[in-house]
Amino acid sequence: MCIRQSHYIIHFAMENCHYFVTCLRLAILLWTSLIVVLCSSSPSIGCPLEEYEALLKLRSSLNQYSTSPATWGRGRDCCLWERVTCNNNTRQVSKLRLSSLVESDQLQNWRLNFSIFSNFHELRQLNLANNQIIGSLSHMDISGLRKLEILDLTNNLLTESIPLSFKNLTSLRVLKLGSNMLNGTLDVEGITELKKLEILDLSSNGLTGTISLSFKNLSSLNALYLGGNMLNDTLDVEGISGLRKLEILDLSNSGLIRTTPLSFKNLSSLSALYLGGNMLNDPLDVEGISRLRKLEILDLSDNGLTRTIPLSFKNLSSLSILYLDSNMLNGTLDVEGITGLRKLEILDLSDNELTGTIPLSFQNLFSLRVLYLQGNMLNGIVQMEGLSRLQNLCVLDLSYNQLNGIHPLSLEKLVSLQRLDLSHNILKGNVPPHIFAGLVSLQYLDLSYNLFDGHFSFSSFGNLSKLNIIDLSNNEELFIHLDHGKFVPSFQLWYLKLSHCNLDASTLATPAFLSSQHQLAFLDLSHSNLTGNFPYWLFENLTGLIGLKLRNNSIRGAFQLPKHLNTSMYVLDLSMNLLSGSIPTDIGTIFPQMVTLNLSSNDLTGNIPSSLGNMSYLELLDLSHNNLSGELPTGLIIGCPQLILLKLGNNSLHGKMFGTNYGHPSLIIVYLDGNKFTGPLPSNLSFYQKLGTLDVHNNQLSGIIPESIGLVSDLAYLNLGGNDFHGEIPNHLCNLTWLQSLDLSHNNLSGLLPHCFQSSELLHLKFAGNALTGTIPSSYFNIPSLKALDISNNQLSGKLPTKIGEKMSLQILVLSGNSLEGRIPIELCNLRSLHILDLSKNNLSGSIPSCFGKMHFTKPNSANTDLSIEMGFDGVLGFYVSVILMVDLITKGNSYAYPTDHLLLMSAIDLSANKLTENIPPEIGNLNGLVQLNLSQNQLTGPIPKTFSKLSQIECLDISHNQLSGVIPSQLTQLNFLEVFSVAYNNLSGCTPDFKDQFATFNVSCYEGNIGLHGPPMEKTCTSDSSPTVPPEVEENQDCSVEDDAIFFAILAVSFVVSFWGCIAFLLSHHTGQHIRSMLDGYMDSLIERILIAAHKRTRMQ
Repeated sequence: MCIRQSHYIIHFAMENCHYFVTCLRLAILLWTSLIVVLCSSSPSIGCPLEEYEALLKLRSSLNQYSTSPATWGRGRDCCLWERVTCNNNTRQVSKLRLSSLVESDQLQNWRLNFSIFSNFHELRQLNLANNQIIGSLSHMDISGLRKLEILDLTNNLLTESIPLSFKNLTSLRVLKLGSNMLNGTLDVEGITELKKLEILDLSSNGLTGTISLSFKNLSSLNALYLGGNMLNDTLDVEGISGLRKLEILDLSNSGLIRTTPLSFKNLSSLSALYLGGNMLNDPLDVEGISRLRKLEILDLSDNGLTRTIPLSFKNLSSLSILYLDSNMLNGTLDVEGITGLRKLEILDLSDNELTGTIPLSFQNLFSLRVLYLQGNMLNGIVQMEGLSRLQNLCVLDLSYNQLNGIHPLSLEKLVSLQRLDLSHNILKGNVPPHIFAGLVSLQYLDLSYNLFDGHFSFSSFGNLSKLNIIDLSNNEELFIHLDHGKFVPSFQLWYLKLSHCNLDASTLATPAFLSSQHQLAFLDLSHSNLTGNFPYWLFENLTGLIGLKLRNNSIRGAFQLPKHLNTSMYVLDLSMNLLSGSIPTDIGTIFPQMVTLNLSSNDLTGNIPSSLGNMSYLELLDLSHNNLSGELPTGLIIGCPQLILLKLGNNSLHGKMFGTNYGHPSLIIVYLDGNKFTGPLPSNLSFYQKLGTLDVHNNQLSGIIPESIGLVSDLAYLNLGGNDFHGEIPNHLCNLTWLQSLDLSHNNLSGLLPHCFQSSELLHLKFAGNALTGTIPSSYFNIPSLKALDISNNQLSGKLPTKIGEKMSLQILVLSGNSLEGRIPIELCNLRSLHILDLSKNNLSGSIPSCFGKMHFTKPNSANTDLSIEMGFDGVLGFYVSVILMVDLITKGNSYAYPTDHLLLMSAIDLSANKLTENIPPEIGNLNGLVQLNLSQNQLTGPIPKTFSKLSQIECLDISHNQLSGVIPSQLTQLNFLEVFSVAYNNLSGCTPDFKDQFATFNVSCYEGNIGLHGPPMEKTCTSDSSPTVPPEVEENQDCSVEDDAIFFAILAVSFVVSFWGCIAFLLSHHTGQHIRSMLDGYMDSLIERILIAAHKRTRMQ
């Protein structure tokens, strides 16, 4: 039985053997597949080793200023790292998002070896935008990435042109090379075989020429960006005329001047065309655009287009967005050319020269959502009939026009309006109380910079539940009532600006409205006549405040902080108030996120809190014009690495200015002037890499000026005046190629003036009040940009330079108080822009150049003249710094230090206290814009020119202490602005000017020392016989020098001896003797008067 069963089993197995084999094979295959799947999905194995190592190598190539991905290197599987995406099946890297790894504000570049990417065989997307990668694009070898679909190298520093090796990237659909430094002709020969390419961005490079024919091979191209290059004047689109799929074309800012009517004929699929920033100012240049029936977006901004909107645009029936801003469209606002565009949603006509009001034709633009009309010359009353049917209108901007009123019912139908800007007009009168009642969707309202007056209550906004931004600032006659009766606002504001208005005195004391605005982030109540104690409750109630500005009010008391940590406050400006006491010591702990802190111009005392060093985000700090004392906290510099502006001037701080062992990489503007800092300047100034302004004048600093200051390459304004620096002016200052203003005045500097200043940016040089010697370098008069030069009160000698550059724009020249000699060179007359000249207190001799009368010497037009250096931070930060040079000048007998912006209102010539001789040139009277003229304390002779009566703007005229003779011209009474006048101590005679108007204010001291003068305010009265009988034609040219007096007396003596006895004999013997004797008596009276005048002058000279 057993044998039979065994035989049966063997027999069965043999008969079915092939079934067993098949099953066994299937089991092995399934088992193997399972192992493969499990192994490939195991995180312990991860991405391929070569890709893992390539990414680590890529990370190591980044420099210290780069943001290395934090997770790179954690674990073996690079697919789990940030910025890396892998294929789920193969675990190979498919996407690398490596944009913005290098910080853009650092002057560091990334020299990337692109061969690293050759290991990524399955890579589909590579994004390396915004990395400051340098090198040649033609040397970039990524030809092995055959599966790459998207390559983004935007905003780097790559040069040359597209390499031929790119033709191997056959899967490429998107290629972005915009904002690099590619050059050469606009040629895409290297990518003509990329049949799948849909998007090509070559914008903002240095490519030139025309659009080459090689573009026609890119048959799949959908979007082409070529803007920001330097294409030929005439647009030639033959190279892309066959691109039937092209929908987006960007040729903006490409230097185009003209097109042809057929330029866009074949681009029938075009939906967006960007031509802004060219010079297509002829209507014919844009005529061909009207053929593009599918066009939805058209940008013709900033082209210089004139006249009106072209009528041909009415054919663009699909147009939804039209930009015509920043052109020169003029005449009455007329939209006839686009009234048929029923799909138009955005229309920008801003910054043109359009006049009139909004026409009724606007009502046909049914789909309009956004309308920009700002920056035109629209005038009259705001009438909205033309917009009343635009139920979809969301944004209306009429700012920067000349509108002068609002019709009370003009806005009520704009129920969809969300943003309304009427700022910077001349709207006047009361704000109609119910004018905004119908604007139920309104979110943003700006009525700032107008002339509204009267009273306005916030209860007028009662229905506007969506309102979150209100700006009514700079309506200085408008009285605003935030709290009115039982008004409960239905809105929650995010932004409220009421600066330069008039608010209720109780606004901060009983703040029902402000307390209700729990979402308020920015509040500006500056310049609003607020009084009372500091409203610390604002910090407690409005915990979401980002910015608070209460500048220039009369808020008093202690500056108090909230009791709890506040991480939302970024901007705090309490400057120009009456705050007293000390700055809370924990301010840096309470406000750790602070970016801008301005407590200047108060009455704060005590030390600067060291906790300010905890404000690691602080950029702008102004504590100037207080009574702070103590030393500068070390942590303030070390703990605030992002600090840009530091203003601590006009306090009583002492000690060393900065430590010597550290610098600051971010500081741009530093004001430490008007304190008591001692010691030398830091020797490590070169560590302050971005420093542009350094003002430490009026301290007690000493030592030499360190040579390292010449390594602060960005320095534009340097003021070390009013200290105790000694030694020579270092030549290293000439290395500052961006230097605009240098003030080293009132120190103890010695040696020669440097000859090396040649900066093309230099505006101001002031070395006054030192002990400098030698001559004035002629190179100073060959710096075309120089506006003001003050080297007064030194020990300079020699002659004035005669080599003066033709392009000199010098406006202020002050060289007084030196030992300069020689004549005043006529070459100074080449300084056509000069309006202040001070050469007083020198040893100059010779005559006054008559060519001075051909110069302007008028008060410059401040709109066209800029003597300041301005550095600003716009927006919420709100800091704006204007650097102004001080110039020492004697005005109306007193010495002042004038800021140069004040000197814009002045024109002056001061040649006093020299050794000038001869007559005053009558041409000086041609300077009818001259405000001050001082020629005193010289040896000038001759008469006072009658032409001085033409000095119509003169306020100060001093010609005292000379040797002038003759009469005072009566025409001087026409000088209506004259405040200071002196002709004292000359040889003048005759009557004083009529004692009226301005001349009634001048006392005896203005005329004393002139023995021949009569009339008020002198003691001697003026009679008809008081005036000399010198003929008028002689009076203007008579000369009374000492030498001429000697000759005169010699001739007089001889003639007397010879003629006296002859005359006696003649008169006694001749029958007509009595008649001649009477004539001779009159002549003798006149002669005796002349003798007395000459004798008096000679006595004075002795």
